[in-house]
Amino acid sequence: MSEHFDMDLTYKKTPAKRLIRMPRNRAEAIRAAIEAVAKDPFGHHPNLKPLQGMKNGFRLRVGERRVSMTIDRDTGTVEVFEIEPRGSAYR
Repeated sequence: MSEHFDMDLTYKKTPAKRLIRMPRNRAEAIRAAIEAVAKDPFGHHPNLKPLQGMKNGFRLRVGERRVSMTIDRDTGTVEVFEIEPRGSAYR
């Protein structure tokens, strides 16, 4: 059974703007997936994978979008630093 951390969720400026500009249904699906991770970051999330070369970095797959974030247990924060289409992510 996983613990519930309910971490603080923050967005860098660029991914926040991307969410505002995309269609509402897609943005809501992405927000819901990110909020689920923030609520229980170390629980079972089949679409959440560690980013190579980044200590606290993770990527979350939501449809054709990839959300890159850091999860810091020490500070209790999840920070989204990138939301990109699948082909553009990780560059």
